[in-house]
Amino acid sequence: NVSIKNSLFHGEEGFTLIDTDQVHFNNVKIEATEAPMQLHNTKNLVLEQLHFLSKESTNIQISGAKTKNISLKYSGATQDYQIKSGVESSEITVK
Repeated sequence: NVSIKNSLFHGEEGFTLIDTDQVHFNNVKIEATEAPMQLHNTKNLVLEQLHFLSKESTNIQISGAKTKNISLKYSGATQDYQIKSGVESSEITVK
């Protein structure tokens, strides 16, 4: 289990999570010039009070047939992600 809270990350690229399980981001700000967040085969992920400081139109790219139980709980989440290859849309919940 990994929990990241009350943090600011700045860099050219944001987060890439591959084959991860049980990760929770809460009140995290991400400023990245390219691909703020990429998820591939990620399970049981909670993104809560996430803030993207970049100008990207799609801040989260989600891919991988093993992706399960992704929860987006932050303002603007409904238009902030893109589902790519192999992901069942029912595995993504937005609140």
